[in-house]
Amino acid sequence: MVILAVACVILLEEAVKQNQQLIIEFKSNILFINHLTIQKMNNVIDNFKQVVMDKYADFTGRANRREYWLFVLAVIVISLVLWLFITVFAKVKLLYILFAILYGAVSLALLIPSLAVAVRRLHDIGKGGGWIFISLIPIIGAIWLLILLIMKGDLDENRFGNPVN
Repeated sequence: MVILAVACVILLEEAVKQNQQLIIEFKSNILFINHLTIQKMNNVIDNFKQVVMDKYADFTGRANRREYWLFVLAVIVISLVLWLFITVFAKVKLLYILFAILYGAVSLALLIPSLAVAVRRLHDIGKGGGWIFISLIPIIGAIWLLILLIMKGDLDENRFGNPVN
């Protein structure tokens, strides 16, 4: 299922690389996405591919805020697109089941990289990976983990290595 998600990302990346101007029509408004926005989309796609392909289960080292939050953004977009398909095809039982299974498979496939990048993000602020379990405390734990993930990383070398540029 990760291969399917990566294939979709690669197709999108190919369209972006051709420097075509993308036009999005939404409720009779036409938005033109300029070259800078396309470059930002490339950054999100490249970061997602790097985290999923190169650092799939790498719980060592550090991940800066940019790497973590770009990955989170990509996961949210993928989840929203799959959820949209599930919602659109809710009346067609076979397609609904197919997209629901695909959504579950993609969620499971992205679980390990999500945990790994979160642990590396905690390493960037000098915290051990065990701090991820703070989120198991109802309400307060999730807020505490969010604050930790938002914090600026250590500028100098810490026990987990050198800062990531």
